[in-house]
Amino acid sequence: MFLGVLWFLGRENDADPVCRYFLSYVSGKTLSRTSKMKLGRTKKGIATIELAICLPIIVSITLAVIETSAVFNLKKSATLAAYEGARVGIRKGGTNDQVQSKVEDFLDARNINYGSSMLTVSNPGFDSAATMEHVSVTVTLPCTGNTVTSLIFNGQSVSAAVTMRKEYTNL
Repeated sequence: MFLGVLWFLGRENDADPVCRYFLSYVSGKTLSRTSKMKLGRTKKGIATIELAICLPIIVSITLAVIETSAVFNLKKSATLAAYEGARVGIRKGGTNDQVQSKVEDFLDARNINYGSSMLTVSNPGFDSAATMEHVSVTVTLPCTGNTVTSLIFNGQSVSAAVTMRKEYTNL
């Protein structure tokens, strides 16, 4: 603190209004009206520069958080869609077409865009799996069109897989 006071005292004759304000505070003197006006303009200019520097950074961070949250939500939706499809497929008489229909209905209910090749069923599928045989359902969703801005995750996709055992063999 003392070194700061010495530095400001050395700049006593400078035209810097911030220095003048500090010196008047330390010495107990009052500032003239013109000095106070210069100080107000300087503070406004500094605030404008700070805003110009910080605002784009804050907006970028906010958009990145929103985009990342949307991708997490998309991943959770892909997992739930795969789970719902697998639950339909493992039942007695469950087929790959029923799984496809259930997954599409689930994604449509959540307004999620998907392509024609978004569902993959492992081999053997639900049509030909034996009792207690593992069958996997994988749902792949594009990030483009499913996020707010599609700036960060453009062209990428999210996938989720669920593996369950077939309860009964289809007759």
